[in-house]
Amino acid sequence: MKKKNQPKDQSHTKENRTVERRRLVFYLRVFDQDSSQIIGHLTDISSAGIRLVSEREIKKETVYNARLILPKEVLGRTEMQLKISCIWCRPDPIPEFRVAGFDIVEIDLEQKKLIDALISEFSHENSLAPDHSERPACNLTHTAGR
Repeated sequence: MKKKNQPKDQSHTKENRTVERRRLVFYLRVFDQDSSQIIGHLTDISSAGIRLVSEREIKKETVYNARLILPKEVLGRTEMQLKISCIWCRPDPIPEFRVAGFDIVEIDLEQKKLIDALISEFSHENSLAPDHSERPACNLTHTAGR
């Protein structure tokens, strides 16, 4: 019996992720620092990567100098900068949205501490269901203005 090859753009699961992503209670806005355009809204985060929901297609291997607007001051900061690279993008169950996964390309100790503080203060659940299947990105009623 042959094994089927897993599509390259399929999202990571707990089995091939080295750091567990955590879902935050806020959908933080993530901007491209170079263009000031919004990339998307953060749904999950870890010190290794993030997952965004976006209204646009994001090409794999696109690297961004991203700026995350924090919900309140955390460790003396109101925003955070990260260099991220898209590793996959696919349609969301809500037709007007796309979901994309990013690796954090460069991270320093201060950024890691800030991510840990965000997770500690604002995390409410794992991004994976108990059976290790991926949960939906989010309910975007408040980000879409509905």
